Amino acid sequence: MQRRKRVPRPLRIPMLIKSNNALHQIDSILAQIDNHGTLNVDERGVAVYFNHMDGQTYETAPALRGVRDFFEMWSVRHGQALQLAALEQFIEQVDQVRPISDADISAMQVQLAVLRCVASRMSPADAADLVRQTQVKEAMEVLQA
Repeated sequence: MQRRKRVPRPLRIPMLIKSNNALHQIDSILAQIDNHGTLNVDERGVAVYFNHMDGQTYETAPALRGVRDFFEMWSVRHGQALQLAALEQFIEQVDQVRPISDADISAMQVQLAVLRCVASRMSPADAADLVRQTQVKEAMEVLQA
């Protein structure tokens, strides 16, 4: 009797984990503000964060705008209203280096819970396409500037 060889399959990471990894960066930023009352800034005074997934440092406000654009596109595509007021306010506060209150942090934590729920239910193909659309939108905005 011959044994069948096991054929390795590509590992698929569930969207729940992928979405958590993506939104965890915002959790880290909120935790730093909540615990220390500070944001990391570069030598120009621009808010930045360190991405532990790729070891790079990124400007915070543009990254948050990308998250907002991603979920706005999801909302339009699926015809489901998604309130992003807390995220919009947080982007403004980070971009303009304005104070962020405990109420603002709480509102963002609620917002993140909603975004996690939406993201965890996306298909991998939908999420990948939304990422591409967000990147195209960003590239078009850079060209227009």
